[in-house]
Amino acid sequence: MTAGALAAGDLSVDNRRVVEALRAAVAACGVRLVGGTVTGWDTRGPRVTGVRLADGTDRPAGAVVLAAGSWSAGSWSAGLAGPDPLPVRPVAGQILRL
Repeated sequence: MTAGALAAGDLSVDNRRVVEALRAAVAACGVRLVGGTVTGWDTRGPRVTGVRLADGTDRPAGAVVLAAGSWSAGSWSAGLAGPDPLPVRPVAGQILRL
């Protein structure tokens, strides 16, 4: 027996192509991406003005984007952000790209 299910509301993207497109888009806007493990924020008042990396490097920035996905909420418990945790959580799913 052969069967299938149509889930018309379900959508997906090729995550590799999305990352490539995002990198190209931010580069076209003059954004410089810097890798590393963030261990702390530099702040002035309520504004984040840069980050400290695990290797001790301070990276000042005009804007900082927290892009840790479902791990973003953990940034608060690690002391990396403000007092209110983000309302995000991981959702179970599977992906296989070959």
